[in-house]
This record gives sequence, C-alpha cells and structure tokens, in this order.
Amino acid sequence: MINTEYDAFRMDSKESYLEQNRIETSLNLSDSHFDKILSASGAVFSPFIETSANEIRYGGRITFNVIYLSDGYERLEVGAEFSFKKQGDFNFDSATVNYTLGEITLKKNNGLLYAETVLSAHILGETGKEKTFLAGCDVLKKQSPVVLYEKKKGELSIDLDDEFECDKLKNVLFSQASAVVNRTECNYGNVLVEGEVFLSLSLLPFLPNSDIVKERRCIPFSIEVETPSIGPDSISYAVCQIEKLSLKVYTSVDGEKSTVNTIVGLKIFTECEQKVEKIAVTDAYSTACEVEIVRASDKAKRLLGEFIRTEKIDGKFICQIPENSRFVTATGETVEIVDSEVSDGVLKIDAIIYADMIFVDGEGEVVSKKGELTLSFAMDGSFDFASDVSMCLSSLSVKFKNGQLLCDGAVKITAKKLEEYIVEYIEEILEGQEKVANSSAISVYLGQSGDDEWAIEKEFGVSIDEIYALNPDLEFPLSGGEKIIYYRQK
Repeated sequence: MINTEYDAFRMDSKESYLEQNRIETSLNLSDSHFDKILSASGAVFSPFIETSANEIRYGGRITFNVIYLSDGYERLEVGAEFSFKKQGDFNFDSATVNYTLGEITLKKNNGLLYAETVLSAHILGETGKEKTFLAGCDVLKKQSPVVLYEKKKGELSIDLDDEFECDKLKNVLFSQASAVVNRTECNYGNVLVEGEVFLSLSLLPFLPNSDIVKERRCIPFSIEVETPSIGPDSISYAVCQIEKLSLKVYTSVDGEKSTVNTIVGLKIFTECEQKVEKIAVTDAYSTACEVEIVRASDKAKRLLGEFIRTEKIDGKFICQIPENSRFVTATGETVEIVDSEVSDGVLKIDAIIYADMIFVDGEGEVVSKKGELTLSFAMDGSFDFASDVSMCLSSLSVKFKNGQLLCDGAVKITAKKLEEYIVEYIEEILEGQEKVANSSAISVYLGQSGDDEWAIEKEFGVSIDEIYALNPDLEFPLSGGEKIIYYRQK
C-alpha cells in the first residue's frame, strides 16, 4: 500500500456583474420650479455591502444636489436610500461594489418635481475553495515548489478636514468630493496609503447681484491601514470611497469674511497578495506496482499592483449656448466611464464629463444648459487584465471664448493590474497492479537526448544518488548516447 501525505491551498474565484437600477425621489418642489432649476447632480454616500451564501446585498444613499432660482440662487439637498440584492453562481466570501450615476433628469408628476437617475453598480463577488494536493508519498517521487498567492485585506474609515477663508458667503450651492490613491507601500502588518481628496465647491458671495464662484480644493492624506500577515515583499492595491461630506460656514465678527470648514468621511480598502511556496509531488513511480496519477490544474488571477496615471484634458464642451449670453460658471460636474478594456497591454477608456453651464442671457435672465465633453485615453501599462478601473476629476476650468466653451484640466485614472496564472498539481495517486520484480543483476540504459535526473530514476527505479555512485561522470540533461550502468544487489 502506498502511504501518502497531503497539503492544501486556497484558490480564489471571482464573478463580476453590472446591475443597473432606476432611482427616483421627490424634490419637494412644485412643478412651477421646473424652468427655474439650473443644476441637478448626485453622489453616492454611506455605501454598504453584505454577503450571505450566494447572495450579495448592497445599498447606500444617493444625495441629489439641486441649484434653483427663487429669490436669487438657492440650494436643495434631497436623499434617496437604496438597497438591492444580487444572486450569483457560488457562495460569496466577500464582495466589492463601485457605483456610477447616469445623468440626472427631472420630471413632473401630480404637481411635484422628481429627480431621476440610473445607478450602475459594478459588483465583484469573490470566493475561495480549498484544494488538496499530494505533498509526499513513500514511493520514488519528484518534488518541486509550487508558487501560490495568499490574499489579505484591510479597511479603515477616517475623517479628513479642510478649511479656507473667502469673502463673506451667502450660500454654498454645490459640493462634491472624490478620492484617489497615488501610492501604496507594504510594511509588516500594514499598508501605507497615500492619496488625495478633491473638493469642488460652487460658492455664492454675500454681495448684490454676485455671480457664482468656483473653488477647487485638494486634501492630501497618508495613512497606515492595518492588514495582518503581510510583509514588505507583498504586492498591494488600495481604493477609496467617500462615505460622507459635510460643510460648515462661519462668518467673522466684523462680517467681512467667511471660513468654510469641510469634513470628508473616507473609507480605504487595501488588498495584498503574499507569495507562498509549497512543496508538492509532481511525479511518482513505483517498482512494486503500477501507479495512476490524478492531475489537476486551476486558473486564477494574481495581483500585479496598481496602475495610476494623471491625464491632461482639453477640448470643447458640446452645449446649446443662448444668444447674446454671458457665461457665469460650470457646476455639478461629474465624470462617467462609458467603456474600458485592455487590448495588447494597453488600457483603453472612453468617458464623458457632464456639467451644467450657467449663463445670463441677453434679457438678463439666468439660464442653464447641459454640457458634455467626451474623453478617450489609450495608456500603455503592460496589462494582462485590469479591474476596479476608476477616474476622477482633479482639476477643471471652463472658459467662454469665441462662442465656445473651452476647458482644460486633469483626470486621475487608477486600475488594478492582474495577471493570469495556472497552478498544476497532483490531486491523488492510485495504486494499480503489482509489477514483476526485475531479476537482472545488471541493467544498462542508453541515454536519450534531453533525459533529466527524474527520467533516469524512473528507468532504474532507484534514487539518482545511487545512479551517480556508479556513474560519477554523468551530466544532465543528457546529450544522448551515454551508457548508464546499475548493479542490482540481491
């Protein structure tokens, strides 16, 4: 009977889904305000995700930001809670969700105004199965290291604050935050994550007939996220989500200046992979009986690291511009990835920047028009595969020149770089019929070109050390024609 020893490793499996759901909420405004709304935008806050068996439950809150005209410019914020379920083909250990919002549209119903958008949820569900492989047996065997990758995860929620002084404010009309990771570095038990939070604000000074003022802020951060059982040789990746955004405005005692204090709730997720080597039996041979080897192989994707790129943008917004108008500002700006793919090691992305363009027309009326700018990028990153592709606006400036809305700025693009690998191993070794014992006192073998040590071990049924003892001049791999002798002791 062949005695065997087994070991195990974990092989991860992933499934991705794109779920799209229509979200609608009342703005608590009458339909008489329809023509007075200048900007409508939205963002996802307080996201959550839960897994149970083969089901993923995800949800959060969409905050709609509306700028409209009443006695001057006014701001309205309305929230809509959402929660959905997705069933998959296996039991999930964990999952991640990235959200994008489509263009916000307005509609009338029973005398009230409603905001509507399409919520796209990009879901990645993960599971792991334990695979058993042959690590040892008491017959002639060949053993080799098998390279595997163990995944470790960490997360941390923090608050970042920013404060700046400006002219006395009447109102903050629009506020938006996005975050990007610029660098990660693995240490013992934690990942150093460096990145930036970008704030976009539309401010209304406390002055008669004042225009909207744009303010863009950048909050850098450097944070250690605890990620157990990793070391400096691990490969890391991190993403950020905005959980909340709150603003407070303080006016000085003399009433001349205002201070804007912003608190951004940020959640950071880290993912690391540690290379692990395990010794496995890759071939076996018995002189006593026939053996049947049950082989297996599994495909998986391993983390190669992060792709981070800043791309400049410039171009012309497509927008219906009112005649004889004066451009005030662009507000409610968002960027949406329409499509992304990897081809020949190049990451290709198509995206659209949406913004509401506010004008004062020839009759002195404030009007708003939708603006769109299409973007296309092709970036060489030596990719095999990419996931978690995201993009955020780090800067944007729009100017009205020669009847056109020209823009310049920059976007930050991040992606998780992946590489497919295959693990080959022996699942089981089965004992077959007994062999007739070799009764020859001496055996001679004529070497074949390319023969390695294991081929000779199987040919004679003894360890290579015994072969070397009788044939000390052998050099592997064989060139062919070498005469190898073995004396069998009785």
